[in-house]
Amino acid sequence: MILYPYFIALATGLCLTHRILRGSRAAKGYVRCILALGLGLGICSQISFYTQLACQGWDMCSTTLLHLLAMFLPLGCYFFFVRQPSTDTKTTVRGFIGSKKELLALLAMCLYLVPMVFYCLMRPSGDWDAHSVWNQSAKYILFTGNPLDTTLTNNHPPLLPFLTVWGWNLSQQHDWIMPATYSILFTVATAMVIFLFLNQYTKTIVAFFASLSFLSTPFVIWHSVSQYAEPEFAFYLIAVCACFFIAIEEEDRHWGFLGGLFLGLFSFTKREANITTFLFLLLLFLVFRNKMAKETSTRKIVLFFLIGFSCTFLASLVFKSLPSTSLAERQFDLDASNDVESKQLNQMMTFLGIHEFGAFFKNFTSDRIITVERFAFKTLSNKDWIFIWPLLAAGWLVCIKRALHNKTILLFLLFVLSYFSIYFSFTILQTWEIEKFMFETLSRTLFEMLPVALCLFFLMVFPEKGTQSQQHNKNKDVHDNA
Repeated sequence: MILYPYFIALATGLCLTHRILRGSRAAKGYVRCILALGLGLGICSQISFYTQLACQGWDMCSTTLLHLLAMFLPLGCYFFFVRQPSTDTKTTVRGFIGSKKELLALLAMCLYLVPMVFYCLMRPSGDWDAHSVWNQSAKYILFTGNPLDTTLTNNHPPLLPFLTVWGWNLSQQHDWIMPATYSILFTVATAMVIFLFLNQYTKTIVAFFASLSFLSTPFVIWHSVSQYAEPEFAFYLIAVCACFFIAIEEEDRHWGFLGGLFLGLFSFTKREANITTFLFLLLLFLVFRNKMAKETSTRKIVLFFLIGFSCTFLASLVFKSLPSTSLAERQFDLDASNDVESKQLNQMMTFLGIHEFGAFFKNFTSDRIITVERFAFKTLSNKDWIFIWPLLAAGWLVCIKRALHNKTILLFLLFVLSYFSIYFSFTILQTWEIEKFMFETLSRTLFEMLPVALCLFFLMVFPEKGTQSQQHNKNKDVHDNA
């Protein structure tokens, strides 16, 4: 029964991706399966969220109907309106499985499940944040049936708690196994997305090495069994970047729509995801502003990206609009000021995951900046990160010209640098003890951004194969000349 939720999520995701990516030359079968599992789990979490709100508790009938609608409506539209002519069976099977190298690479990544499971058995309850925030919120929703109360607050978006509740109800096992398997599964799926993304534009061995670099990092293994929301954060972020890069390179708006769906799900993962989402959208419009003005295909891709984003971002807006007397509101007392403009500013910053705006700039001192620099250097040079971050930074500096010639790579580079700039600025300006704050958060932040940073490094350092559309056009020209 514990596998039942995953089958439903995979079926839901496959139906959606099959409809969205119809006819895409860059969408092999295993690519669709990996993305479909993450998309299906995110959709199932949001379905659980909506049914909990509508029914004020878990309603099996409503949840089942919504799942059936999510699965069969896309397939119905596909078969009745846009069904494509049948192709040769051998060609279809070969396209689904991929090459032998790709299949062996994916199987090798699955072997990392073994040490992760053994490590998970040593820490079945995860770490303190899993017990005090994520799993506690899931238990509160499960046993009270009230998602509007104060335990689940606006500071912690509920993708993981509702996903856990959904899995508990379907598997009928209310224990640590479900959140632990989510954490491990999303970590391995993140490595597979790194592989399938890089395999489109670099050699297979390079993409495989990038995935192993991620899975072999000790801190990644540690976070894979922590039962925090970081694995979900990392997966949806790299899925957004992969889909958007493929959409731009292949000039395929369907990949843009899928990337938008992932970005909306990404905003539903953690408090930091809100400001990260708006940072990504801001940089996207700044970098592609001129290209959108000149090229119709780019405008269509960005438009479809925003349409997909709005579909799944709605849950985040609904959740943020819910009334609550959260712990953060009691702790920071946002309504203490009588100034209406200050209240509105504080409310907006609370939505973005930022608090105590007025007290920030009092802490901007040289001593705090030096403390942040020392702790960051100590963490980045830690052997548990196998010195991967200095190597990534060196690769970016050496191959900076390639980023200047490819707007999508430039977008990712600016995004990573801006994200870390915001994190370190917030660390300097916040009111808590710096070393304690960075000890709890810096390794998580590095884990979240590592997949994007790895893909950025290998796209900049190693030459590209050329896009699928370029290869298709080249083969077509050769055929015409013959």
